[in-house]
Amino acid sequence: MDAVALAAFQPATRRWFAETFGAPTAVQVAGWPPITDGQHTLLLAPTGSGKTLAAFLACLDRLGAAPAGRPPGVRVVYVSPLKA
Repeated sequence: MDAVALAAFQPATRRWFAETFGAPTAVQVAGWPPITDGQHTLLLAPTGSGKTLAAFLACLDRLGAAPAGRPPGVRVVYVSPLKA
């Protein structure tokens, strides 16, 4: 597993990823640092390379780490094509 690529994620997310996938793909390794830093990021890679998980895992990780009692509201807007 690439510990550096997953370093910005919560321990539970890192553990789940390692148990489920083992190691990140090249697009995930390249994409996670700017995504988790809050930068606008475009991932361009072939189908099945892990782009969706690269983008969406960061959103899920942040939602899971949000403190309880936050006021209601939109926290994530994720747009993904239905068909490539």
